[in-house]
Amino acid sequence: LKTEDVILLGSERANPWVSLIEPWRGLRFDYDPALHRAIIVNKRPAPGEPSSFVGEAVGEKPYDSFGTLTFVPNLDRTGSILLIAGTNMQGTSAAGEYITNPDRFDELMKLLKVTEGKPVPYFELVVKLVSVAGTSVSAQPIMHRILDANSMRSMGYTGR
Repeated sequence: LKTEDVILLGSERANPWVSLIEPWRGLRFDYDPALHRAIIVNKRPAPGEPSSFVGEAVGEKPYDSFGTLTFVPNLDRTGSILLIAGTNMQGTSAAGEYITNPDRFDELMKLLKVTEGKPVPYFELVVKLVSVAGTSVSAQPIMHRILDANSMRSMGYTGR
């Protein structure tokens, strides 16, 4: 996590290594034990953005899940960390599919306004998917933001 490129899977609840990048993320996973649902908390919502994304209970009826992609520098700023997580397994899978499918990756680059020859900026993305009986029916990006590496320094990021 300090000097190499890394891909992390799962939220802080499933993968404790994710907590190392949590302070610089605008999205944080939480869990409501009373509702038995995962929640993505938008810590710094921009105007028009929701303050949270709540996954629905899994069942036979169609239900909403959410996946996230977070791309940040590694701890020494010598590489990058990509976090793929979701409100459930389907959400994590949808986020992974989004970043690895060439057509969806091209869509992401358009959202981020990446032109040929330019580096991919640090970013966060939320995809919403509708699932039925554990199978994803559709996944669409519903929120994205480009992260400012300089503000990560001012927020206490330990990298150079």
